Amino acid sequence: MPANLEICRTIGSTCSSLPNPATFTVGTLTMSTMSHDILMRLSAEEVSHEPAVKDRMARLATHCIAQRSAYPLFPPARGSFFDCKLAGAAALPQIPHLMITVSDLTPFAKTLQVSKGESTLNTVAVNPGRLCRGTAGGTFAHVNIKDNMMNSSTSSNEQVRYSIVC
Repeated sequence: MPANLEICRTIGSTCSSLPNPATFTVGTLTMSTMSHDILMRLSAEEVSHEPAVKDRMARLATHCIAQRSAYPLFPPARGSFFDCKLAGAAALPQIPHLMITVSDLTPFAKTLQVSKGESTLNTVAVNPGRLCRGTAGGTFAHVNIKDNMMNSSTSSNEQVRYSIVC
């Protein structure tokens, strides 16, 4: 279906088209988004983990942050549509405040603590789940970012509120 050109002209100055995956900044808030199901792939490929980390979903999401990649598997998992030649496009140029990744695994919203040198950074990781599951409804995430987050250095843990809606 062709796009309505009038709508495109109207929202053109307030709407941007981004690649997948994408890392972008709004004010001082850095966000990363990706639609490939990397959490499912990581879950299938993970062979070892720290016993101290009991939260499986947080551990899987932390792999992306710790390895600074939206697709931290090499070679790509069998059956994935990830092109190795474009692996550089999956790099996370900086640790995001908010990371949204869609997965068929259990929807969640968690604050991850990631060590960077001597400091610890917080990243809010959200898996909103699938909006539609066959003929049934799915889940989505409601993310609320305080206005002052855009212009402050306060941690994302204190400024981003989230919930998963069924």
